[in-house]
Amino acid sequence: MATTYRICPRSGLQFDTAAEKLMRWHAVAGVLALLVGGIMALGVVLTRWPDVKLLPADTFYMVLTAHGIDMLIFWIIFFEMAVLIFASSTLLRCRLATPKLAWVSFWLMALGAIMTNVAIFQGESSVMFTSYVPMMAKPHFYLGLILFAVGALILVVVLLWTPFGFAGPMGGISATSVAVAACLGLLYVVSLVDANMSARAPRRRGSGWDV
Repeated sequence: MATTYRICPRSGLQFDTAAEKLMRWHAVAGVLALLVGGIMALGVVLTRWPDVKLLPADTFYMVLTAHGIDMLIFWIIFFEMAVLIFASSTLLRCRLATPKLAWVSFWLMALGAIMTNVAIFQGESSVMFTSYVPMMAKPHFYLGLILFAVGALILVVVLLWTPFGFAGPMGGISATSVAVAACLGLLYVVSLVDANMSARAPRRRGSGWDV
């Protein structure tokens, strides 16, 4: 069987070729989301600065929405997926299960992130995290969030499947590996709950957040 992994000369860790490439793409996507969110943060800060007041109210809420979505959802989840890929393949010494399906999940996440940002910057989806009734944003804002979530969930299934049947030439599976895989799933659920709780405060208007 052809070698599908490489050994890092510094750490001695074994990296599955498919998993390593996917890991890098998720990390880069996460950093790009962080960059967009960071640029939007400058607009928020300069608007909240009384001596500057950079943006008018409508533009401020558009920028604030983009900042929140990119920083609290896209950056966190993209980078978290990179970490989970590393844990489920490299740390557990397993080949990535169904790389094609994993790439489908990545492109769903990327498409969803792009679609949501486009909806925001079109100027009619400045709803912060109002992803529930009444749905005031454009339909593709919510469709983008749905695609992103579906892609992330598909990848989680792939990563949980990885240590159970795809050890291959990189080593065997042990009870410890099973426990770590279970913890990966729990970590993902906890992070989603945390992101959701963070997203609900503060509200768009009132309570000192008016421009």
